[in-house]
Amino acid sequence: MDCEITGQLGTIVKIDGDKLHVWVQTGEACSTCSAGSICPASKGRVLVFDKLEDLKFKVGDKVILEIQEKKGVQALFISYILPFFVLITVMIIVRVLTKNDGLAGLAALISLVPYYFIIFLLKRFFEKTFNFKIKQL
Repeated sequence: MDCEITGQLGTIVKIDGDKLHVWVQTGEACSTCSAGSICPASKGRVLVFDKLEDLKFKVGDKVILEIQEKKGVQALFISYILPFFVLITVMIIVRVLTKNDGLAGLAALISLVPYYFIIFLLKRFFEKTFNFKIKQL
């Protein structure tokens, strides 16, 4: 059973050997967000991909970056939901043990450092797991 594919519109801004640099435009959610004027994500960003041999790209081409919806949900869980639960769990445990709100908050924030460091160390694994497919328009 195939999962639904979700896509993001992008523009090729640079071709560097076998690498494609794709400017990813912001979604509609960014245009309605009240923090859009100060959020760096609202302006878009450049993603780098391996160039596919069978497709011919040139600078300025419009492309769609696709990922299986299931993989997108997994990425969301690893990036946002799981660290939220780590933060809350550590905060509750430290609060119960020490009865100190400040220490509980600080410990909860510090607990995210090793979490994201582990994510950083697993970067190669995640690059293979959460790969985009590039389609020309």
